[in-house]
Amino acid sequence: MKTISLTAAVSLLAVGIVSAQPGGSNIPSITLPAAATRTIPSGIVPPACKPFVVKVPTDALLSCYLNDPSNQTLADDITWMFGPGQFRSWHQWPSWAKADLSKRFIDTVAWYNTGMNRYPGTLVQDPPPPLNMDVITTNVFTQATYDEATVAFPLYSGNIAMNLASEIYGWVPWSLHNYDVPTLSYVFNYNRYFWYCDKYGATGWCVNLESMPANATYTFKFLKTNNLIGATRVETISRVLDWARWNLWHTGGSFNYKQYFKYFDYFGSPPVSRIIEGTVTTDTYGTRL
Repeated sequence: MKTISLTAAVSLLAVGIVSAQPGGSNIPSITLPAAATRTIPSGIVPPACKPFVVKVPTDALLSCYLNDPSNQTLADDITWMFGPGQFRSWHQWPSWAKADLSKRFIDTVAWYNTGMNRYPGTLVQDPPPPLNMDVITTNVFTQATYDEATVAFPLYSGNIAMNLASEIYGWVPWSLHNYDVPTLSYVFNYNRYFWYCDKYGATGWCVNLESMPANATYTFKFLKTNNLIGATRVETISRVLDWARWNLWHTGGSFNYKQYFKYFDYFGSPPVSRIIEGTVTTDTYGTRL
């Protein structure tokens, strides 16, 4: 049977939900009250940056967009911890990190333009291998630690790139400029994805959600092809919850990595991709979500 912990199901809402576009037809339309204030649409680009909004963008587009004063709040919320105590927003990022985000942005646009079928860059292995497997398998109440260069930062920057591409190219009905600063932190801040950890047998990054994030291309395509993106953010959340109601199971009990392995065949937080696709277990301790 398909199973999922309740916390992992809720985490699914936080991964990639602002990065999708309407599509598909298997979820009925949900009518909700009109918003009290006008929603700012996506696709609004500063005049100086409009010449760079082309089908095949270059590094100039993202640089122009994030350096424009109208997007100062967005740029300030794009953050990463480059080692202990080295918290930096996008403007202070080293050149390699800015270049990585820009390339993933360009690759994301190219992927979208192929009908979401061919990503020209390198995606993170799903699910990724932890650095401290020997510790996890012997101490199930520890946390999985991941490499920054091949797992943590690429997953983070890939999600940021998807959100920015969705914003600039109008892939969703609403804009990131509708979000206040606390809400933007859920979209852009590094600690909504990972946190720097060095006490679980390996120095690296630990997941800060109750599920292992997937590549943004995976979650975007899932949301789009299942018609889970509505005309508003509230309608989108309603559709995702409705999908969860009909497709997920809630499992109870005390969960640890050994138990997660029993359900998801993975020593780590439940992978979003396996939550979506479903897993099979012989455990009978499960109820409908």
